[in-house]
Amino acid sequence: MNEFLKIPFKETNEGIFLFLKVIAKAKSKKIEIENHYFKIKVREPREKGKANEALISFLSDFFEHPKSFFLLQSGEKQPKKRMLIKGLSKEKFLKIIKEKLFLG
Repeated sequence: MNEFLKIPFKETNEGIFLFLKVIAKAKSKKIEIENHYFKIKVREPREKGKANEALISFLSDFFEHPKSFFLLQSGEKQPKKRMLIKGLSKEKFLKIIKEKLFLG
């Protein structure tokens, strides 16, 4: 099956929901798709919201979208999270994913 079809997101009227699994205190920043989640590695620890701030900053850079449009919907203190990206179209989202994760 085509890996591109297994992208863990949901389109809504508000924007795009991402289903995330965040690894804090990683050696490097990285994003990949694994078992129905975006697996995202950040360097910052899971203390005082530092990993969540790093996550939003990383996703903002990755999707070329303002930080203020990223809203953590669930999992604030858990590795598995749900993030809303407001104002991002499905077309732009898929284009970025395809270019950065599947084409290299």
